[in-house]
Amino acid sequence: MCALHCAFLPIAAVAMPLATVELLANHVYELGFVVFALVFGAVVLSTGMSRSRRSTILGLYFASAALLLAGVANHEQAIMHAVLMVLGGLSLGSAHAVNRHFVRTHGDAQTLWRRGNAVIHGHLTGTDH
Repeated sequence: MCALHCAFLPIAAVAMPLATVELLANHVYELGFVVFALVFGAVVLSTGMSRSRRSTILGLYFASAALLLAGVANHEQAIMHAVLMVLGGLSLGSAHAVNRHFVRTHGDAQTLWRRGNAVIHGHLTGTDH
């Protein structure tokens, strides 16, 4: 068993990165990943937007969707494909970062508002947070 392990481990170590590169270069896989990222992003961003009520996030999301889908469509032009995919990914990441910022600042504002109302109405105790 040890001899088989020692014989096949170097082959596996070389074959795994090559198989991964082939998988990542597959356009069907790439389209599936882009669709998954956009659907997942839409769900996450919509839940954040329901809290913060900021529509700025939609602009970033739709820009990222357009860039990513244009990148998938331009897979024959390697440079254009790479640029569009990178810009689309950065735009989607930026939408998530902005969404998180808005949710955190909106949540803090809501907490302060509730505390202020509780103090005004005399309901704030040592256990209220």
